[in-house]
Amino acid sequence: MLGFFDSPENLTRYSIDQNQIIEWIYSLQTPSHAENPGLNGFKGGSFLGNINGNGNGNGNGNGNVNTDQEEMTCTRVYYNQGHLAMTYSALCTLITLGDNLERVNKKGILKGLHCLQRDDGR
Repeated sequence: MLGFFDSPENLTRYSIDQNQIIEWIYSLQTPSHAENPGLNGFKGGSFLGNINGNGNGNGNGNGNVNTDQEEMTCTRVYYNQGHLAMTYSALCTLITLGDNLERVNKKGILKGLHCLQRDDGR
């Protein structure tokens, strides 16, 4: 993987469109909204349907992440929440593809990590 995407010959040979892959990954980012303020991140796939459906991965259609909810509430919206391993994989893949991570809901991911942490800090 290292260096593969740096070679235009590889991209042409295998018909790879980096931007298309990046957009698909962002479509798996869970939306940030009042019903899901704490469990944001990336889903593992669109097999349950792509609720976002707009390619920007944040659910509001304009490329800006909603940040109205600042509290650390751990409300669950079942089947449309981020997964720790999938979020890690998505971030690694976006970096490998040369994305600048500007559209990643960083606050939402941090809130999601907080919600996974036990009261005693473990």
